[in-house]
Amino acid sequence: EQRRQFEETLAGLGSQIDVCTILCARADFYANLMGSTLWPAISTHRMEITPLRGEELRQAIVLPARDVGVAIEPQLVERVLADAGSEPGVLPFVQETLVMLWEHAGQLEIGLDAYASLVGEKSGRPGLQVALARHAEHVYLDVLANDGARRQASRILLRLVHFGDGRPDTRRQQTVEELSQSDDGSGSFDTVMAALTANRLLTQSDESQRVDLSHEALIQGWPRLHALIEQRREAELTRRRLEEKAVERKRLRQRGEFGGLLDAVELVEVQAWIQGLDAAELGVS
Repeated sequence: EQRRQFEETLAGLGSQIDVCTILCARADFYANLMGSTLWPAISTHRMEITPLRGEELRQAIVLPARDVGVAIEPQLVERVLADAGSEPGVLPFVQETLVMLWEHAGQLEIGLDAYASLVGEKSGRPGLQVALARHAEHVYLDVLANDGARRQASRILLRLVHFGDGRPDTRRQQTVEELSQSDDGSGSFDTVMAALTANRLLTQSDESQRVDLSHEALIQGWPRLHALIEQRREAELTRRRLEEKAVERKRLRQRGEFGGLLDAVELVEVQAWIQGLDAAELGVS
């Protein structure tokens, strides 16, 4: 019902003379868009935005630096382009690597040596991916002060992943309040959030208080996070399912209704989960 009303509202906006409606959809959700009632109008006015390749990517690397009087060594540009190759979703890796190179630039030229130092020894993975993973590992191991802070960070990061059902895992926005429910006191939530945000692993919206992973590339490109997702996927899905039941029960109760109660089997499941290791690891609101 929400979806139908939403689509009707968008269609109505599109009929206004002084309104231009622009819809953006990721390529991996394109099939959903084609099944929408809006598709007939979209299909005749659509534009595919393809990934940057070749000369376009070269310009994206060189021109912003040149605009502020910094030169990027031609050998470095060629190496970044070679590491980028034709892989899908490579732009966030390029972006984050260039930011790290900029931070370590001690002069008005950034060279290949800085990049080699950043990516370290060959690990069998693309250099851009290694650079992002090394940065994330540095934040996790060196910036976060203790095991409690790292456990808090793992909970936050895991809650910001939408588990794909037949699709790759993607980012999942949450409010600061929803994330703070994972705080068990062993690591300061505010301190951990500030560290993750200042070091560009998370982004926060001041207006809506919503939090997101800074790059979806972290999900596949950072081995620690990828392993955490694989290890805790089922447990985190259970936590979300039980949380949704609690939220629905609370909503009905606020309306003076008494539906949404757990049956005997569900109650045993919830009690066992709360008392188990999964709850201790993932946190309970």
